[in-house]
Amino acid sequence: MTELKKQAHDMIDTLSESELSIIIGAIKKVKIQNDIDERLSIARSLYGSIPASITLEEARAERISKI
Repeated sequence: MTELKKQAHDMIDTLSESELSIIIGAIKKVKIQNDIDERLSIARSLYGSIPASITLEEARAERISKI
């Protein structure tokens, strides 16, 4: 085991159960927020890719004609 891992294990061992649950909860929240941010970024990049003047059926027909 590397020295860094050993130090990390020692630090975790000194934390109480409530402190660990707070840290784990914060990590989960950050991961969820990152997923949401990524999805919002994708949605924003797609916004306006179909003009408002075209109907959904016209867009579908155009997409099918390109296949």
